[in-house]
Amino acid sequence: MASGPLLIKHDTGLAQAVSIDFTPGGKPKFQFPPVCVADSKAGHYLEADVIAADTLKIALGSEARNLSIEATYIIDGDKDGGWNAAKIYEEIRTLKANLYLGEQGKARLAKIDFYHISEANGTYAYMSFDIKYEGPIMGSGRDAWPMVTKATMAFKSWVKMVDKQNINKILPIVTREWY
Repeated sequence: MASGPLLIKHDTGLAQAVSIDFTPGGKPKFQFPPVCVADSKAGHYLEADVIAADTLKIALGSEARNLSIEATYIIDGDKDGGWNAAKIYEEIRTLKANLYLGEQGKARLAKIDFYHISEANGTYAYMSFDIKYEGPIMGSGRDAWPMVTKATMAFKSWVKMVDKQNINKILPIVTREWY
């Protein structure tokens, strides 16, 4: 078995095909293409029993779309320009800091362009950030870092609110229907 640095090949072109642009905060760098680990949306209905007929369902709207995107970083052993502990630490720190950047009381927004889920592209509110560490600790002292770091970012689709004067132009007029 050969000794020496662990070198990992990865597709940098595919990793750059995913764009998450935080406002403010810029675009994080990905070592590997991030993976969409969850993509969900739910509707809300009011159900009413009707005599001698099927249950009446009235659509009340839907929840915002939720996306969870996971980025994996692995120490590749290349101290000159590779993904070493210091570079991974800085990327994780930047991803985490984007939750706190921006104006007080305003959502931390991100523009997402995803290579294989084109209908998911759009503007999202950055909701949460989780980190998982795996594998042995690489390096020593202040340069020590777990071999594998997985960062999961959760987003909710974001629609700008409309003012009260224009709401009637946007929402359809709902009429009462009798059965």
